[in-house]
Amino acid sequence: MAAFVACVFEPSDIVEVRRLPSEHSSWFAAEDLANASEGLTADNRRKENIYAGGNPRKQIGGKAKEDIALARCLWVDWDGGTTEQEARAKIVQAELPAPTLLIASGGGIHAWWRLAEPITDLAEFTRLQKKIIAATGADGSIHDAPRIMRLPGFLNQKPKYNPAPVCRILEADPSRRWTLQELVGHLPEVTTPALAPAINGTPVSAGVTDLVRAAAWINAVPAANDGERNKAAYNAAAMLVKDYNLSDSEARPLLARWNQGNNPALDDAELDDVLQNARKYGDHAPGQKLAERPKMSGYQSHDSNGKARGTAVETRQHVPIEYESISLADLKDTPDPEYFIDGILERSQPGVIAGQYKTLKTTLAVELSYCLATGSPFLGIFPPNKTARVGMFSGEAGRAQIRDTVRRVAASHGDYSPWDHKGFYFSCDKMPKIGSLEYEDALVRWVEKHNHELVIIDPGYAALAAVGEGAGNYYKVAELLFRVTEMQKKTGCVMLLCPHMTKAPKYDPPMLSDIQWSGFSEWSGQWILLGKRREWDDQRGDHWLWMVAGGRSGHADTWGLDVHEGRKEDIAGKVFRPAVLDKNLAYLTAADAVRQKKDRDNSREHHRSKEGIKAAFASLDDVPQFKKHVMERAASTGRGVVMAAVWAEMLRTGEVITHPGACRCGKNKPCDGYTLRPSKD
Repeated sequence: MAAFVACVFEPSDIVEVRRLPSEHSSWFAAEDLANASEGLTADNRRKENIYAGGNPRKQIGGKAKEDIALARCLWVDWDGGTTEQEARAKIVQAELPAPTLLIASGGGIHAWWRLAEPITDLAEFTRLQKKIIAATGADGSIHDAPRIMRLPGFLNQKPKYNPAPVCRILEADPSRRWTLQELVGHLPEVTTPALAPAINGTPVSAGVTDLVRAAAWINAVPAANDGERNKAAYNAAAMLVKDYNLSDSEARPLLARWNQGNNPALDDAELDDVLQNARKYGDHAPGQKLAERPKMSGYQSHDSNGKARGTAVETRQHVPIEYESISLADLKDTPDPEYFIDGILERSQPGVIAGQYKTLKTTLAVELSYCLATGSPFLGIFPPNKTARVGMFSGEAGRAQIRDTVRRVAASHGDYSPWDHKGFYFSCDKMPKIGSLEYEDALVRWVEKHNHELVIIDPGYAALAAVGEGAGNYYKVAELLFRVTEMQKKTGCVMLLCPHMTKAPKYDPPMLSDIQWSGFSEWSGQWILLGKRREWDDQRGDHWLWMVAGGRSGHADTWGLDVHEGRKEDIAGKVFRPAVLDKNLAYLTAADAVRQKKDRDNSREHHRSKEGIKAAFASLDDVPQFKKHVMERAASTGRGVVMAAVWAEMLRTGEVITHPGACRCGKNKPCDGYTLRPSKD
């Protein structure tokens, strides 16, 4: 990969790396691309094809024509099993200089020529690409500036290859840099014949621009009536931006002109939405946005040599659902799961960080994020395998509170100025809303903008607001949760939600079934659960917690987690000082907490019972009373067994005085009477 970068890019260039078929993109500085090889190799093993944009992008997140910074190379692609010898012969026949880079893609040959000076006029780039393509008889479609090309060093995972061949470099010489005159100055221009009609399948002449072809095609698309407008507009927009590869600025006027014939026409905002959705979903079955894309009559496309590629009526069909077929041999070669932190957090499963009230759920999420972004050991003892780019949504803690939490967490690792760390981003103003396509798209864009590998959404219920009153309905919640899973598959970014757990105070380790909402325990592929071993001390700011980590991949363990936070009023202010305990020791402290709670409860009931007896005496005449009468009046203040024990104690201590024979029982028989000892006051 280093040789490829040296031949094609400058170190500071922004390179888009795209995985197909998932279409997940990441952006790297060219000098950092080699560091991503481990993660890309793992994706490649999962049947993803690995591509890189041939031209540098202006910014992270850029994919479209308007996002291309410049062109440093010209290149060609010979498919159809072209051999190295055949490719070299074509280069010689076209009187081209030796390529800077020659690659065997696994299905053909790629040749790259590095330019002495970059091309900043992308229209000029396309013109020159067409010249060199025509001269070499290469694939006529790769003249667009955003074009992605297969990245060497990875398997070509197209289904037709078994075993999958490796895309590899045949020759690389970064010193070979050619002026445009040396490279293509002798090549003839690609002529642009007059445009032929593009109606009812009549061919359009070769060599015309995609924009002209698209204009001719859409002129033949019939207008639509109310009820069919959105569907027809989506079809038309997808053809313009995908089949014809137009930018939004090129496609919008053509779509608007066609829209004027609709009855009634879509308004501008609706048309903009249609165009945006077509660009995003036009490469595959659009699901809820479109049940089916009908065939469209139009042009017949030609490559730069005038050879027909096929008719437009065969493109943009609804893609039927197909299930993958994994053989036992393929299953055997499935790589083992990778971990962000061994025994704590895996790199492929969605999951939860869940906790009861006052179990530091948000603080622990910040600690986890900080440690992954900086490589610091989680809670001081669990080192990450490598750093990762992390994003966190916080809907309950405001920006100032998150700032203070980051400061406290960083200080616990000896970092007293964490503000320059890269790869760690927060969002506090809006929460994702799973179930809203607009918000889901925004989440995907945010992930891709920052190349996040992990995103934490706190609290989890805020992200699932679309469920409404169905929080207890497993099917409604599960439908939204599995949309989170699909977004994780699409972006390659692990998603963790932070739901609350039941508030009942208990001191056993928490379980997945304790999460308040339905569906979470079944959906979660991994989890970090927080529960109380004893009650929080609000005077000292001390917490005694359980921490349980587990997942479908098999990791599972339980620890005690003691955290001293202190109070804001302390001289040092609030802090974050965690200590992880062996679970056996944690069980001992939890059992001690249970005994203490039982003692406290008994003490409170004992006090209530004694006060009840005193109140009963006060409500009766100041003469000796039957025990039965006193206990009946005091019965509402405690259980019978406790009341009896308290009565016996008060007799023993002299708080209740016995008067033998002072009362008369049945048949006028003498019985003992009782009075309360007078107060010394």
